[in-house]
Amino acid sequence: MGSLYAIDSASGAVLWKTDGNIISNIAYSSAKSMVYALSRNGQLLAIDQNSGQQLVLAEFSSVPFILNGEQIAGGYELAFDDSTQVLYVLLGDSRQIFTFHIR
Repeated sequence: MGSLYAIDSASGAVLWKTDGNIISNIAYSSAKSMVYALSRNGQLLAIDQNSGQQLVLAEFSSVPFILNGEQIAGGYELAFDDSTQVLYVLLGDSRQIFTFHIR
């Protein structure tokens, strides 16, 4: 669990940073210039790659999410398909998979 950072490749300056509650990998859409991630409190976030502005796309119940090595084993994984504009979300603790069509 940790934070997401956007860093300027030329200067090394931090452009934006999320709170330290990101529990998943990231999924990226080059077509939408968005980064997607899950927070420990069950929020599916869409984060603008340039500004860091966050939008909550969905909220899941049965939180907080628990990582591998804690009380309940769980892995939280996301993937984005730019050709179909579909975001895939796997909730590792319950082995549920969700798909979202992003418009």
